[in-house]
Amino acid sequence: MEAVRDWWKSELGYFSNGDQDAMVFLLKEDEKYKNYTRYNYRYFNSRIENLDDSDKVFILHFTGVPERKQESWLRAQSILRYGSALLPDSVVGEYLKPKAPRKKLKYRVAKKFRMALAKIFKK
Repeated sequence: MEAVRDWWKSELGYFSNGDQDAMVFLLKEDEKYKNYTRYNYRYFNSRIENLDDSDKVFILHFTGVPERKQESWLRAQSILRYGSALLPDSVVGEYLKPKAPRKKLKYRVAKKFRMALAKIFKK
């Protein structure tokens, strides 16, 4: 990362000393990566602040320490009026179909008991 830091230009923005800085370096300096398309980050890497700006969000990235991430997650639920999955009910329903209710334990035990008795009396 020292080489990336030495190369970094102020017009690229804040140098965070992280993986994204290294990716910018490779995209700009390595011939293997010269043919790339750059998209607006809000298409795939929105932050909670983008919800505050009423932007349409596809993927929401919670940043910071765990406490801040949880705070943002709860705020997103409130803003979007979605549950903990942050998806509309119609989408959640497709992937999280409710399980069929299980019979109470006493009915399952009674059934096994009846089956065992049936085997005994068949002999």
